Amino acid sequence: MFNAIKLFVYEETGQGVTEYALIILLVAMALMVTIVEFEGKLWALFNKIILAFPLV
Repeated sequence: MFNAIKLFVYEETGQGVTEYALIILLVAMALMVTIVEFEGKLWALFNKIILAFPLV
């Protein structure tokens, strides 16, 4: 029983994948917060770009 617990605690296989997943999660959350914070400014910029093209 104790050997199974030791193996679970000290086993390091798959640790790199977990770290990469946490980094990707952190970047995704930062991107979502940035988009939410600058949503109005992004829409204004997008509208300026679209309205700069002449309508056919």
